[in-house]
Amino acid sequence: MIGRARLIFAGILFVALAAGARPAYADGVSFGAKIGPLFPSISKDVTNFKNRTGWLGGVWVGGNRRGAVGIQADFLYGKKNVPSPLVAGGDVDVHFFEIPVMARINLGTSDNAGGYILVGPAFDINLKSELNGLDVKSQYESLDLGIIGGAGFEITRFILEVRYNWGLSNVINGDLTNTTPIKTRTFVILFGVRFTG
Repeated sequence: MIGRARLIFAGILFVALAAGARPAYADGVSFGAKIGPLFPSISKDVTNFKNRTGWLGGVWVGGNRRGAVGIQADFLYGKKNVPSPLVAGGDVDVHFFEIPVMARINLGTSDNAGGYILVGPAFDINLKSELNGLDVKSQYESLDLGIIGGAGFEITRFILEVRYNWGLSNVINGDLTNTTPIKTRTFVILFGVRFTG
């Protein structure tokens, strides 16, 4: 399944980069940055899971801001906490690289202000997982697939965006026995700025 997911990921990333490589005036293609707090939760009841606030930030490209529909790809680095499968009540800090490729539906966008809706797949690549300073990355899968739904509002070049990521994959390594499958859920508030487009 992971090999197939990587192939799908590579295809979507190629399309997103090809779209982003077009001149900024072509279809309202924009480039910008965003950052904000991340509020994690999980699909199962796990005793003592603390839901500590994390963060997410990076750059984005696309959007077709002057059209009705466009494609937007984000390249984001973040940190969130998930339960440990081996330590009762232990929370693991997961550092990850997230690449969502989303359809952007623009609502009444003008040069000064407008809203939009985002929906599409997200690929979270596990870069580092730590429990009390110890490397526990081997306990977790390298790739977490999810679906993002969100909405945003843009005034001149400033952005306020909210999104929810429904994790579809069990983030616990399949080699571990007697562990409860855990799928992540994250709510994010992002503040950003558009540099071009």
